[in-house]
Amino acid sequence: MKTPEEKKLFGERIRDLREKRNLKQDELALLIGKSRDNIASYETGRSTPPADALINMADVFKISTDFLLGRTEDPTPPKIDDELPSELEIKKRKFRMEMDDILRRSSNMDDKMIEHTLMVMEMTFVEGLNRDKNKK
Repeated sequence: MKTPEEKKLFGERIRDLREKRNLKQDELALLIGKSRDNIASYETGRSTPPADALINMADVFKISTDFLLGRTEDPTPPKIDDELPSELEIKKRKFRMEMDDILRRSSNMDDKMIEHTLMVMEMTFVEGLNRDKNKK
């Protein structure tokens, strides 16, 4: 939260959520591990909470941190995708990151050429992984 407007919006949201749940400042403070003075300071925009307090408030109110921060009007926490990336996808990402780093540090290629080279390298890498998998 950089601007006074962002701090004001954050404070208003905290106060509104607290009041809707009939919590006093000292009760919210106890729930998130801060003092009543901290809560008052957040609600008036005099200070901003550290990350742990922000996360704890989102958990207490069962809302997203993005809503508290004014980044969305939807208070619903995002759904956690139960499906993790496949082993192949993880290997591809790691390979791509390593190759990107090497190309940027050791070549004079522009971004477009690096991207093209990475695509070709990734396709070759995946083809090799598939070939190895089929041999087993």
